[in-house]
Amino acid sequence: MRRFKRQLSQKLRLRDDSQERHSNWLGIFYDLIFMAAILQLSAQLSREYDIDELGRYALLFVPIWWLWCDHNFCMARFDIGDIIQRLLTLSGMFGVAMMAIAIPDTFDQADTTFVAAYVSTRGATFFQYIRAGQTIPEAKELTGRLTQGYGIGLIIWLVAIAIPAPSRYVMWGIALSVELLTPVFASKEKDKVKFPGNFAQLRERFGVFTIIILGTTVATIIRTIQLRRLSVIESAIAASFGLILIFGIWWDYYESSRFLEPSKTKVSTTIPAFWQWTYSHLALHALIPVIAIGFRYAIYTFPGDFIDYTTGWILALAVGSSMLALGVIWTSLPILAQKSSFNDSASYFVTAAVVAGCGILAARVVVPLYLFCLTGMFLVRVLMTDIEFDSGDSSKDKKENKSSSSSSSEKKDSGDKKEEKRSSSSSSSSSGDRRDDKRDDRRDDRRDDKRDDRRDDRRDDRRDDRRDDRRDDRRDDRRDDRRDDRRDYR
Repeated sequence: MRRFKRQLSQKLRLRDDSQERHSNWLGIFYDLIFMAAILQLSAQLSREYDIDELGRYALLFVPIWWLWCDHNFCMARFDIGDIIQRLLTLSGMFGVAMMAIAIPDTFDQADTTFVAAYVSTRGATFFQYIRAGQTIPEAKELTGRLTQGYGIGLIIWLVAIAIPAPSRYVMWGIALSVELLTPVFASKEKDKVKFPGNFAQLRERFGVFTIIILGTTVATIIRTIQLRRLSVIESAIAASFGLILIFGIWWDYYESSRFLEPSKTKVSTTIPAFWQWTYSHLALHALIPVIAIGFRYAIYTFPGDFIDYTTGWILALAVGSSMLALGVIWTSLPILAQKSSFNDSASYFVTAAVVAGCGILAARVVVPLYLFCLTGMFLVRVLMTDIEFDSGDSSKDKKENKSSSSSSSEKKDSGDKKEEKRSSSSSSSSSGDRRDDKRDDRRDDRRDDKRDDRRDDRRDDRRDDRRDDRRDDRRDDRRDDRRDDRRDYR
């Protein structure tokens, strides 16, 4: 009971942006609940893979994704892991589960259930912002702007319940637009508290969520091949097409992380590239299940039939759009890391257009050839990105080697000039003067050597101090992580 009271008495505090943090067990569990809702959406899309069903899929996917995204924004800035936050997070997970249950009947008779579950889940995060504004004085202005924008969006959601369809769905779109734009305009350069904080943790959270979506996509492809009962060779060919595309998305997405060093990256949310990076994940996460369902329909016609015209076009556009989203993510990261990009972003967009244009082949070529065109172009783009990145690294190394060699040559020239000066002065003086000059030269050499030794010692001491500081920081981070894990476990 005493521990429970102590947990209730804890106050929210700001997280240090320089402190390295990682996903905890509750955060991963939270991701899996959302994955159940996305699987429900994918099941609905698999019934009718057409434009109308794709529009309904998008209208339901965006609020589900935004629930996950804004929750992570809040946790990255104000998370302490007390019992109140845990209970609010668990209540939000219950709301997401209710949304997943209502998905099959949404747009029929379960619109109210879906909206009520969404508003209740958003209310948990909304309460977190109110609590942060009351307990953290320097965050009051920021949380005030956030709660105003989010409050307007929630009111529009509630008003939409009383409006008949299809106008109701227009209200949903307006409410989502208000919520998505609120953090963009709520973040000010003059604010003492930046929102969201700890970009390194956010990047990891987005990466974990992307891995989970890719994993469910692989499971969908494998399950479809199993139900189709193809021969061993046909199963291997079908699996290779699907898995190569999924592996390509993984490769291209996580290659971009090499641009960033979490300990040296300080991201400002007033930079448009941050929101460009964030919302391009919405497109990527939404398109991966669409690609999986498209491959399911393609495998149903495997190996010798033609894919349906509409299905082929949707699949090609989904693959091309996912490549476009990856290109936007890739081009945003160098700006956030304050580095120059090694690749030409235009190549992404050109390749995405070519892949989308493969839809022309739908209903004209057999399915294996059609899938080969899609995966082949995507694989070429991935390999080109890796080659360009490596070439950029090698050119950078050559430049550093060139600068080091030029500095050593300059040092050698200065030494030669010094020797010439000594020889000319000794030849022009008498024997006594030469003896004095030699003594002076030796004294000067000793003094120069001592000065060089002291400079080298200071440089070595600074290097050792930096190495010790980094080692101490890592040890402190590990100790803090273990303490946080023990606290979370308790």
